[in-house]
Amino acid sequence: IAMEQINAVQTDSGFENIFADYPDVVGADEIAKMLGISRKQVYKILREGRLPVIRCGRSYRVAKVNVIKYVLQGAQ
Repeated sequence: IAMEQINAVQTDSGFENIFADYPDVVGADEIAKMLGISRKQVYKILREGRLPVIRCGRSYRVAKVNVIKYVLQGAQ
């Protein structure tokens, strides 16, 4: 993801502080906490391709900006 895209999401949406306590790349446990859902539900979302994922061995990683986009799309 280009830094311009990340900055655009942060400034255009006005949500620059959303999930500020989380790292820029998050795993399934962190996504579950961010969205208030179970890890099982997170894995379902990832398998369905609803969030772009980076595979690191057996674990999944997602850019925080993609989690923010996912939340904002669901709010519309």
